[in-house]
Amino acid sequence: MEDKLDAANDFTQWSKIALELDFLRGYEHWKYVPNSHIYDYKQVKKRTIELLSLLKTRDFAIMTYTLRSGLLRNYCGVADTRLFSKYYLGTKLLIDEYNKAYAELLRYISLTDFTNATSNDY
Repeated sequence: MEDKLDAANDFTQWSKIALELDFLRGYEHWKYVPNSHIYDYKQVKKRTIELLSLLKTRDFAIMTYTLRSGLLRNYCGVADTRLFSKYYLGTKLLIDEYNKAYAELLRYISLTDFTNATSNDY
């Protein structure tokens, strides 16, 4: 099966094979259980909930403050290589949700016209 990974023509094909390998090896369950001694999953879950609720408020000032203060390289251990090197595809689902929440916040800010915002909004 690992030979199929090497022979994959593109990332889509590779990721499908990698996901299957993770499932066959029993790794898929690990991804759905947020608990780990490698990263602070409680803090990451709390921050993810905060980010998702912040998106609902559409408050530019708080969004930009949160981005500036929260984009750290290894927030609570989410970039620890042990979370990415044992499996073929992905990491803990909670970390994926955390990253997607930040990406959505960045996307919203980049696509929104803030030309009428005042300096008090920052």
